[in-house]
Amino acid sequence: MDAKPAGERTQQDVDTYNKVVSDINAAVNEFNQANNDLNNGRAEINNNWINIEKQFLDTHHTLYYK
Repeated sequence: MDAKPAGERTQQDVDTYNKVVSDINAAVNEFNQANNDLNNGRAEINNNWINIEKQFLDTHHTLYYK
């Protein structure tokens, strides 16, 4: 878009540019959603691990330290 002076840009140039910008914005939004889903899943797995580890230690700690 910057390669052409403003006075030489056609409506097709503007429409094409706007479509590309829209496509990029949609792709960024899709990437951000996937990244958020992965982060939430990772946090859930980590929290489950911590809870299971705590349950294990709560159950087995007394067997080893009586």
